[in-house]
Amino acid sequence: MLAINLCGVSTARLDEYRRSAYNRFTYMEGPLKPADFHILLALAEGPLHGYAIMKHVERESSGGVRLEIGSLYRLLARLLDSGMIEEAEPDQRRRFYRLSRVGRRVLKAEAVRLNSLVEKFRESKLLPEGDA
Repeated sequence: MLAINLCGVSTARLDEYRRSAYNRFTYMEGPLKPADFHILLALAEGPLHGYAIMKHVERESSGGVRLEIGSLYRLLARLLDSGMIEEAEPDQRRRFYRLSRVGRRVLKAEAVRLNSLVEKFRESKLLPEGDA
């Protein structure tokens, strides 16, 4: 039997979301993995197909995060299952993905977490003012 909470979301899906989320804003247990963060960040600019996501992540991370095709589609499937992304209108040849509401909240929460880390580094004089 599938349990449904008051918001109409299945309990199993909510539990999956909580396992993939991380702080007081989103109930996530840990930070986003770098690849997940970069995929969500790429999709924050608008819907993209898989290859465009891969190239965007590589370009924006200055090559620091490289997604192989096989791992990219496994990551996209996991992000779809967790509700952080959703399929957008496809064209005739490609599937497009976009950030969901949940994904946008998770991405914002991750940005807040990263910002607080930068502030701690600055307070500890490990990162000078103005450097990011």
